[in-house]
Amino acid sequence: DPPVILGVLNGAFMFTSELVRKLHIECYVDFCRVSSYPNGPDLKKQPQITCPPKIDVTGRDVYIVEDIVDTGETVECLKEFLAEKGAARIYVVSLIKRESDTRSLIDFFGLDDNELKRNYRNIYKKNMNGW
Repeated sequence: DPPVILGVLNGAFMFTSELVRKLHIECYVDFCRVSSYPNGPDLKKQPQITCPPKIDVTGRDVYIVEDIVDTGETVECLKEFLAEKGAARIYVVSLIKRESDTRSLIDFFGLDDNELKRNYRNIYKKNMNGW
């Protein structure tokens, strides 16, 4: 079976699109939505899948496509969900892995700043005092 490329909305939609266009294999493409802060950004809760993938992943290899991995909790939540749904193997593809000691913000295509700037074409590193 062709693999499933699973983009995590909203941030990874541009990266997923670019990635899939570069693949020279048949693949299924689907998206899901995960809330990292289901009760607001100040409350530390487990991520929740608010819109699961529609494609049946049973027996298929699944590539989770993330824009940025911070704590890894979203990815772990998805990996557990996909394993329960019978995925054969689960891989993670991330554009950026933020180091835990990073004190900068990153703006780039797909990643938002209050739901804006998703159309950026490049990656920008912004420190806390500006660009």
